[in-house]
Amino acid sequence: MQNEDVKIQFLAQIDGEVLMLHKLMIITIAGCALASLLAVLAGLVLAERALKPNKAAWDKQTQFVSDASHEIRTPLASIRFMDSKRDTLSSAINSFISQASIFPLY
Repeated sequence: MQNEDVKIQFLAQIDGEVLMLHKLMIITIAGCALASLLAVLAGLVLAERALKPNKAAWDKQTQFVSDASHEIRTPLASIRFMDSKRDTLSSAINSFISQASIFPLY
């Protein structure tokens, strides 16, 4: 018996440790999911807060461009209308002048 290896084995029931590790795994997964959800929500809130001044500036710029476009279109419409009526107005003015010259001025 001198050259033989001696092995001693201990047996213990580890069901409690396995159950504890299983619970720890579930808690860790749920905690990571909750932390990820909170991080996404915090990111959305912070992004909305950071972009609020840009949105306000964009709205003001859009309103300005709309107003400027309207202000430019109004005189152009008048000019186009007067240009389209130029020949009619010229003939009416010439007719008026010719009729006025019939009457002598005293």
